[in-house]
Amino acid sequence: MQQDVIDDRKQPEKRVKTSIAVVHTGTYGGGRGTLVSLWQTGAQIEDASPLPEPGSEVNVSFRLSADLLPLAMTGEVTETTEKGFSVTFMAIDRRVRGLFKRAITEIIRRGEESV
Repeated sequence: MQQDVIDDRKQPEKRVKTSIAVVHTGTYGGGRGTLVSLWQTGAQIEDASPLPEPGSEVNVSFRLSADLLPLAMTGEVTETTEKGFSVTFMAIDRRVRGLFKRAITEIIRRGEESV
């Protein structure tokens, strides 16, 4: 089954600031970080160590809220910084896309900033 990386650069207004604990793993090893920005097809993770290389595949696991089970997502690292990395999720199914949309709407409703 072919997995497509979804490009959401056309919709940056849907990005919201968050502070969600995340676990990340890949061929580089793995670690923990903080998901600081979330959008329907990707995320920005900071305080991450070790850092994956751009273009590499990474697995991330996080909870959108305390009452939901953790989501495990696979993505491609699109950028790294001194503090962390950006990831574009691969093959997002309809259920997960709906969860993201509701979580982003709820974050905005609570008054947290959009990025």
